[in-house]
Amino acid sequence: MSAEVTKNLGPRLAELASRVELVEVRPIAFLTTLVRDAPQIGTPLAVDVKSRLGTSREEGGGFTVRADFSLEVHPESESKKEEFLKIRYTIISRYRLPVEFPLEQGLLDFFAHTNGMVHLWPYLRAFVANSCAQLGVLPVTLPPFRVKVEPPAETPAAAKA
Repeated sequence: MSAEVTKNLGPRLAELASRVELVEVRPIAFLTTLVRDAPQIGTPLAVDVKSRLGTSREEGGGFTVRADFSLEVHPESESKKEEFLKIRYTIISRYRLPVEFPLEQGLLDFFAHTNGMVHLWPYLRAFVANSCAQLGVLPVTLPPFRVKVEPPAETPAAAKA
């Protein structure tokens, strides 16, 4: 992403955020797997979270943000970091905009990594907490999502949904 494009994205993101309407948030796939016995209560845990985001445009000026999350939970003390819990969670958010609002891919990607994540992260946190409770394992509480102010790096075309 060029320096000029990056410089212009902040104000454009603010304008997009002020005009966009969140229409729907919907989980579309999820899986929680207890790989081995969970450690005892009180054991400090580490969570490795990976996310892949994609955006796609919709008819009539709207767009969709898709987030594919994968998490691995393991005791902090394990040097090999063998997880006892694996979680996969895919969720989408759909947005509506006035048709005349100009959208380019760089702006959509920046929105996905900032506003989109702010909208979707609480659903991931709730799913992780509920999954742990249903499995009867140590509660895992993800931290709040923190927005990074710099635009994301170019996203490969294959990662876009």
